[in-house]
Amino acid sequence: ARRGVLAAERVAVLGYGHLGRSAALNLRDSGVKIRIGNRQDEYADQARTDGFDAVPLDVAASDDIICVFLPGGVIPEVFAREIVPVVRPGSAVVFASGYSLAFNLVQPPDTVDVILVAPRMAGVSARTRYLAGEGFWTCVGVEADRSGRARERMLGLADGIGALGTGAIEMTAKSEAKLDLFIEQSVGSVLGMAIMMAFEVARDAGIPSEALVLEMY
Repeated sequence: ARRGVLAAERVAVLGYGHLGRSAALNLRDSGVKIRIGNRQDEYADQARTDGFDAVPLDVAASDDIICVFLPGGVIPEVFAREIVPVVRPGSAVVFASGYSLAFNLVQPPDTVDVILVAPRMAGVSARTRYLAGEGFWTCVGVEADRSGRARERMLGLADGIGALGTGAIEMTAKSEAKLDLFIEQSVGSVLGMAIMMAFEVARDAGIPSEALVLEMY
């Protein structure tokens, strides 16, 4: 990534939940100008407590780069109602998950960059690793380049949130979504069931529960 590439861009983080908050804090600490788009609730209050300007979603969506960190279940409705009508030509819409794009749940305007920067890390861990200078692995990709600067923007954002301290893997939104679903529905469920079965068998054999939890952790 070329340092300072986002210096002239105004970046909005939509959604100040666990991952949105970490991304916003990391970007700000990297020198990126940030404001938060969020409905008026405890998350907006937290953003203001953290020193951010927190505005309604349809206000923040007029910025140069709009990073969507909203819950997946509300993205289709909120994107169509509050983002599409105000997003400006030449701006960029960035998704932190490929799901909505992969399954055509959103239709970004054909005048904007469409970018994937999807940290494969929980929000608290992303913040902790950024502060430690360690980075965390992330899926990145350009789905549409309408400005001629989409790739540069993508790398600037990945660098700003701290991902490139470890490295990023370039892939499509569809591949990222498939990866997420595959691991959740195969490896994740198998490991979860194996851990629970092992716990029950060993506990029934008289091994202390606390010892089992620590050993398997």
